[in-house]
Amino acid sequence: MKRSKFRIRHFLLLLFVFYFITTLVFQQLKFIELKREEQKLKASINEALQEREQLEKELSRLNDKSYIEKIAREQLRLVKPGEYIYIISDDDKKQ
Repeated sequence: MKRSKFRIRHFLLLLFVFYFITTLVFQQLKFIELKREEQKLKASINEALQEREQLEKELSRLNDKSYIEKIAREQLRLVKPGEYIYIISDDDKKQ
């Protein structure tokens, strides 16, 4: 009788230790996964903050009349009355 109680206790103890170790391992794996996700999210936040800062700078520049004029001249090829635009093609530069 004592021998069977001893075996049952050992079996229960081994079962508990096995459960404890597997739970610990899975918790560590989950922790590592969450840390990686946290790092990715922090990087994403930093990118978003940099983009926001850049957009705020662009917005402040768009309130400047000289910047608006520069954009209008360079991108839209607008001119003031009496001005002419001379366009030199790349083919002419190579010759």
